[in-house]
Amino acid sequence: KPAVGSILASIYNGVILDEGRDSLQDTNDRSLANMQRGGSYSVVPRVPGGEITAEQLIQLGKTAKKYGLYSKITGAQRVDLFGAAKYQLPDIWEELGSVGLESGHAYGKALRTVKSCVGSTWCRYGVQDSVSFAVRVENRYKGVRSPHKMKSAVSGCIRECAEAQGKDFGMIATENGYNLYLGGNGGTNPVHAQLFATNIDEDTVIKYLDRYIGYYILTADRLERTAPWQARLP
Repeated sequence: KPAVGSILASIYNGVILDEGRDSLQDTNDRSLANMQRGGSYSVVPRVPGGEITAEQLIQLGKTAKKYGLYSKITGAQRVDLFGAAKYQLPDIWEELGSVGLESGHAYGKALRTVKSCVGSTWCRYGVQDSVSFAVRVENRYKGVRSPHKMKSAVSGCIRECAEAQGKDFGMIATENGYNLYLGGNGGTNPVHAQLFATNIDEDTVIKYLDRYIGYYILTADRLERTAPWQARLP
């Protein structure tokens, strides 16, 4: 059933819990949360590009305090709230949703996050606005079901603070645009991403990513990350 649910969600792209589709999903999808040790759940709201408002931070704190949740900053520039009971999840999400926070799909075979450094807006070394581009990329591909999880990053200069070369697709800013890297993975078998294009503008990056991600979804085996999939392409 999870496989069928993922296929239908990808084809129709409707709200995953509407019209009885929740019964097609696995436990984490139905709950919009990660089941943890002992049967409790963790809640991970999406923070596109790591950019978060003061109101959202305050609400995260209020919610964590109200429900007695353990809070941790993740390696993907998000805030993870641990220790929620399943019956509390609807109320937790209603409160977080009041400030525009939504599920970060930390449980899904989908895009997880697009990390970013602060880029040219704040950093004296930055040559492009990496934050706004990361937000654009994350909002474009969030919710897209894929054979395995996908991670991305945008670095605002060659110092590579966002670690884009270790992601499924990553962008590193240059004075003339972005260098695009594809097929990097972390995990148990780390793989360095391969340089695909240099000095391209944001719209061209998006055009290439649309095709790369689409081809990956179409041709990769189930639970196959981009690195091994890319390695076996002719």
